[in-house]
Amino acid sequence: MTKATLYGSLTSPYVRLCRLVRERCGAEADVAFETANPFDDHYRSVNPLARVPALIMADGLGLYETPLICRTLMDIGGKDLRSVDPAQRLREEAMVGVLMGFLELGVAYFLETRRPEAERSSDWQERRMAGLVAALEEIGTRLATPLPEQGYGALALVSTLDWAEFRLASFLDWKAIAPRAAALCDQLNKVPDIAATHPSNADGSPMPGIRKA
Repeated sequence: MTKATLYGSLTSPYVRLCRLVRERCGAEADVAFETANPFDDHYRSVNPLARVPALIMADGLGLYETPLICRTLMDIGGKDLRSVDPAQRLREEAMVGVLMGFLELGVAYFLETRRPEAERSSDWQERRMAGLVAALEEIGTRLATPLPEQGYGALALVSTLDWAEFRLASFLDWKAIAPRAAALCDQLNKVPDIAATHPSNADGSPMPGIRKA
């Protein structure tokens, strides 16, 4: 029987979230996982956007957006990791939206640091950093209402902020800005499957620098 396949790099926070959802919802038997480097030209045959993750369904349909992939994995596994309470589910989904926005800014900031110094934009970096700080403050405020323990929102939180520690620690003291989130991440990283997927445990090489056109 043809399986769906999830593609991604082991250091990507988006992919880590999808991998955790795949395991937690019981979709591993129906969804294979293959490591992929989005900087390899041949990866465009999997995802023309050259981004990870990508979930290629058994019929060839490609899904390229992380929350959509997570919802699809939950459907495949038959277990919804989101709260059953509508109000709590909305808060959880809203938190994931903030986290995805944080990652967009964070990845852009990190990649800019890999460009030759003469090609970097200090104005854009300042704007991105301001957004990262504001997002962390918002995350801390929202955590005044606790997330469901080890649910979808919590998995998204630890995937996002562990990546921030892994890639942005020399630029951003996120733990000082969001201590409540830092404490929750420390707690979550004691859980075996979460600890095993920490980006520092990845076998892959660091993200390559930006190549000149």
